[in-house]
Amino acid sequence: MTELWPSLLLSLRIATAATVLAALVAVPLAHLLARRIFPGKSVVETVLVVPLVSPANGGRLSPDRGLWHSEPDRPMAGSEFGFRFLFK
Repeated sequence: MTELWPSLLLSLRIATAATVLAALVAVPLAHLLARRIFPGKSVVETVLVVPLVSPANGGRLSPDRGLWHSEPDRPMAGSEFGFRFLFK
């Protein structure tokens, strides 16, 4: 049990540092986006939303699995968009 504590404490330190760093950037940026109108605001908002969507779609679009990969026990369905979806 004693060998577990250093790992837990390191994880806690990393999580705390990441939360503080994210808050230092995100809170002023959120205030700016909520209170001001400026050219390119929609671009900034889009760039901020992309990481929220990317992890879910990244696995489906990778070449070794997802849309372009077929396995014998997982049939693929045709699509009118030119690629095929993998059933899970």
